[in-house]
Amino acid sequence: NSAVTLGSDATVKGVTVTFVAITGDGYDLTVTGDTVFGGVATGLGDVAVTGDATVSAAITAASLAVTGTSTIGANITTTGAQEYTGAVTLSANATLATTNSNIIFSSTVNGTTANTQGITINTGTGTVTFAGAVGSSPIPLAAITITQGVVTASDDVDVGTITITSGSLTAAASGKTVTISGTITINDAYTSGAGTTKVGGDWSNSGTFTHGGGTVEFDGTSTISGTNTFNDVTVSGTATFSAVNTFNDVTVSGTATFSVANTFNNLTVNGTGTGTGTGTFGGTATVNGDLVMAGSGTITGNTTPSAKITFIVTGSKTIPDSDNIINIEASAYWAVTPSGTTNHNTKKIFAWALYTWGGSSSVNWNDDDNWDVGESPEPNTSAKIVIPASTPSEPAANVAIICAELSNAGELTLGTWTVAASTSFTNTGT
Repeated sequence: NSAVTLGSDATVKGVTVTFVAITGDGYDLTVTGDTVFGGVATGLGDVAVTGDATVSAAITAASLAVTGTSTIGANITTTGAQEYTGAVTLSANATLATTNSNIIFSSTVNGTTANTQGITINTGTGTVTFAGAVGSSPIPLAAITITQGVVTASDDVDVGTITITSGSLTAAASGKTVTISGTITINDAYTSGAGTTKVGGDWSNSGTFTHGGGTVEFDGTSTISGTNTFNDVTVSGTATFSAVNTFNDVTVSGTATFSVANTFNNLTVNGTGTGTGTGTFGGTATVNGDLVMAGSGTITGNTTPSAKITFIVTGSKTIPDSDNIINIEASAYWAVTPSGTTNHNTKKIFAWALYTWGGSSSVNWNDDDNWDVGESPEPNTSAKIVIPASTPSEPAANVAIICAELSNAGELTLGTWTVAASTSFTNTGT
């Protein structure tokens, strides 16, 4: 029940050995039996525990090896290696540090309360190996912070946040999942394997992200910043890609916004996708929800939507063959590019075309110059027609109006002609 100061290397045996406080003066400590470090342990040489260990106060030693389970509730600093053979339980936030030496967790690392305990790694050039699961459900860790070190997680990881300040993390091996309910901050390097990384918060990359053929899933509300080269991405939540990214396959069942230039191989939209930058599709865009492209876009493969795609033309848009594009709502005409040659003068209005009355030329419904797409709407059960309020000239029909939707906020003169809107007719004008 009193502090101990070693005067030589010491070997202690017992069922449970408790140190209220211990000063090592550089001498080694070997304990056979369960060991409790209840107070500060400082200046120890090599520490070996054959049994379970409970660390309630900070330890400073040359090295530490525990053959049984470890309960860690304080910082552990060694110049040499640390080795934890049994399962590790964090009872409080803890920093594990070495001087360019390795740390090995041969079993699981968990907390005592979900999203409460976190671990900070600082091993310089030393490696850290998590051989077992980290933050096993239903008790995910609050945080993993790597201030320095080369860290590998071989099994599943479940954590609130991951921060890589300096060093690297390699995780999400084939068949394994890294689940991050909050944010991941990559200031140095993150390498994912062929498994899955799930992110519920923001993805911030000012360092290097390297994929190993796996999937990144955004299942919460996320802003993805920094330049990234992804393999496959799944958006089941709401994700905003605010920087230049390159993707293999992207599947959207939630809502995805691409704010700047992005390059896709294949894009599947079952929810809502919005592109305000440039979208380049090299494979197949399969759209079962809504996809909006507001920048210039290039499709070099096939597009087979079963719902609709909206192209808001702010720049040129090119496709290799208009026969590959079906059921598209275009807010302006498409610059068709057969055989790889650009022809910005060819007007192509697709099915589901959106026509907006401008009235800049006359009241004549069939006057192409009165419509924003540069072409008057043909009778088409898939077309959508909008007549805004307060245009220079109000439209007067001289044909039957056949469309899917008609929205009139201005003054539409039908005369003897009729309107057949298969989906909706909204009249807030006259």
